[in-house]
Amino acid sequence: MYEYLTGLVTMVEPRYIVVEVNGIGYQLLVANPYRYHVDKQEKVTVYVYQAVRDDDISLFGFNDQDEKRLFLQLINVSGIGPKSALAI
Repeated sequence: MYEYLTGLVTMVEPRYIVVEVNGIGYQLLVANPYRYHVDKQEKVTVYVYQAVRDDDISLFGFNDQDEKRLFLQLINVSGIGPKSALAI
């Protein structure tokens, strides 16, 4: 399980960002990808939740620990999965 990633944002797409850490690009699904910007010199820390299902492994990214805590509370509610919690 990952707690956070610190690296450079190398890509911003409508549903996700890519954070490069030591030469590896991690795709992180985020609620608002446009709060991040591509900057080859400024490192960012993104808090991470790893969701593992039978057919998928996804990383969800959060700007701070409070956002991550709220997300974790939401996914504990019956009927709310990680993608729905991220949209909330």
